[in-house]
Amino acid sequence: MKTCGRRPSTAAFTLIELLVVIAIIAILAAILFPVFAKAREKARQVSCTSNLKQIGLAVVQYCQDWDEATMHANHTTGYSWYRPLQPYIKSDQVFRCPSMSNRGTTTTKTDYLVNGVFGHGISLAAFQTPAEQIMFAERLGTVEEEDYHVFYNTAEFELDALDAKRHFDGSNYAFADGHVKWLRWEQTLRPSGDIHTAPTMHNRDNIPEP
Repeated sequence: MKTCGRRPSTAAFTLIELLVVIAIIAILAAILFPVFAKAREKARQVSCTSNLKQIGLAVVQYCQDWDEATMHANHTTGYSWYRPLQPYIKSDQVFRCPSMSNRGTTTTKTDYLVNGVFGHGISLAAFQTPAEQIMFAERLGTVEEEDYHVFYNTAEFELDALDAKRHFDGSNYAFADGHVKWLRWEQTLRPSGDIHTAPTMHNRDNIPEP
C-alpha cells in the first residue's frame, strides 16, 4: 500500500525579514562609509606629510651646497622655487598632494607653496625661531601660484593662494627646522593672533621684503 509522505519544507525569508536585513545593512553602511572615508583621507594626509618632509630635507641639502642660502626664484624668467630642488628629490610626485582632487585648469607643477620669505636666497641663519617659522604651505587647487608673501607693512601681502582646510579642518605645514605639522589656520597666526599683525608663524621674525 502506498503511503503519502510530507514533502520536506524549505526555509525561506519572509518579506518582513528581508526588509529587516536590508535596513540593518543600510544602517551599517551609513555608519561605516564615513569611517572608511575618514581613514582614506588620513592616509592621504600622512602621504602629504611625507612629501613636505622630503621637500624640507631637499631645502636643507640645497642650503648645504649653496652657502646656507635658500633657493632664489625668479618670477620674470619663470624660474620656480622647486626647480633647483629637483636634483635632491627622486620623483616629481613629491610635489603633488594626494588630497588635491581639483586642480582646475592650472598648469602649476606643485601643490605646495613656498613662503616668499624663503624664495629669495635668504640665509637660514636669519631665522631665530625656525621651529615656529612656516616654510611651505598647501596651495588652493584652482589658484595659479607657487608662493605666497607675508611681508608686513608692504604691498607684498598675499594669502589668497593658501588652502587652510586641505585635510579635515586644517592643513599640513613644513617648518624651517624640518618638521611638518598639521595645524588649523588660527594656530598658524600665533603669537599675535592676527595675520595682519607681526609676528605670526608665517613670518615669525618679521623678515622684511627683499
